[in-house]
Amino acid sequence: MEGSEQMTVSREGKPSASRRIRLGYADTDAAGIIYYAAWFPWMERLSTEWFHDRGLRFDRMSAEFGVTMVTRATSCEYLEPVGAYDEVDLAMWLARVGERSVRLTFEMTRATDGCVVGRSALTLVAVDASGRATRVPDVIRELLGA
Repeated sequence: MEGSEQMTVSREGKPSASRRIRLGYADTDAAGIIYYAAWFPWMERLSTEWFHDRGLRFDRMSAEFGVTMVTRATSCEYLEPVGAYDEVDLAMWLARVGERSVRLTFEMTRATDGCVVGRSALTLVAVDASGRATRVPDVIRELLGA
């Protein structure tokens, strides 16, 4: 396994993917601010679409490439509160393609004032049919533009 990941967000250049979202009531807690776990489904949607746009579907990777990409680690820093009906720009960068892993970083920015409200990272690891970490295949590296 590769070394431990630190909470840094690579924001060099244009994001690999981005979208504007409007937070819903279900994204908030009883205090009316974003529930801590609510960012993760939004990040998953954006990254899944990005992989799909490159010809990579998680439900077909094993059959097509002999590996599956699984989540090894996630982290999130909550910098400013946001609530229901706030519009947020969610941006994702392909931060790193390692020997066995892919690291994506995210930044969440409130649309009304440009305030960065959160930063996050997601590390995916390539695993073989037995569930053991394995090398990210060259074809996947090429599809990711690495």
